[in-house]
Amino acid sequence: MSSVIQFKIFYGDNFERCKMYRMKKERFELISYQEFACEVLETIGAFLEGKTPRDIRIQYRDDEDTFVNLSSDDDLIDACRCLRPVDNSEDLYRLSFRVHATATPVQAVPVRTERTIVNEPAQRRCVSPTPRKQLHFMQSKTAEMTKYRSPLQVFLQEKRKAVDNQRRRVSQLQANLLGKESILTAGPAKSTGSSRKSVCGNYHMEGDNRLNCEFGQRRSVEYCHLLDKHPDEKKEMASIRRQLKSEEKKLEQLQEELTAKAATASSIQNRFSYKMRASLIESCPAKYLSTTTDGRTVENWHAINRDS
Repeated sequence: MSSVIQFKIFYGDNFERCKMYRMKKERFELISYQEFACEVLETIGAFLEGKTPRDIRIQYRDDEDTFVNLSSDDDLIDACRCLRPVDNSEDLYRLSFRVHATATPVQAVPVRTERTIVNEPAQRRCVSPTPRKQLHFMQSKTAEMTKYRSPLQVFLQEKRKAVDNQRRRVSQLQANLLGKESILTAGPAKSTGSSRKSVCGNYHMEGDNRLNCEFGQRRSVEYCHLLDKHPDEKKEMASIRRQLKSEEKKLEQLQEELTAKAATASSIQNRFSYKMRASLIESCPAKYLSTTTDGRTVENWHAINRDS
């Protein structure tokens, strides 16, 4: 029997409300923070309606009864170590959470007290505030990052490119084979001014030799259109047919694989976590994307998990 975790989720202005939620222990050990936060929001329901995972703050109770912030997949692993077994139950564990309606703690605004400055020059009394430093990002780098494609999009594009290349390869083989077969359908060549049969022997007509053959020495089936008299070209056409059949089978396999991968990708792209990640990257590419030493643009998972 698989183990089950019972979550106690406290929420409200003073955490006076509580809801229970259950999940298999095996799933909790594999779930991502983004998916878990979405399920917490669904469990709480209307109280946090319209909120997203980056609008709230989740805390779990550790083994010292201290509530610790939960904001990444690593934090979930730490939370899993704090599971407490329920008395008189072998396969039931419990873990408590608190959900804040804001992403950051609300801090009290300090009260400014006025002090009287005595015998100080007027110039020192009026000090202009230091202007806030403005950040300027490189436009070229930001524009380059906005063209970023996720690994899933790159994978599908490569699959479509492979299908297109294979389709062109099949078309070339079909055209080559069709051209050779069209020569055979024209029928054998007719002898000019002779009643002899138009049968191709060893490069010339029946009864001819290299000296008296009126057509001269011919080595191609394009002259006589009799494929059986040219074993090399007959073997070549058979090879083209086998190759075409193999390439058509490969094209069919690639198309089936692309269809299956596209269906899976469509399901992934409709998930809330995928849309949230894409929205974050689009909002600030310079923050959520980074460039590797070899020039590739990759996702900054640390920043994405922290802000999502």
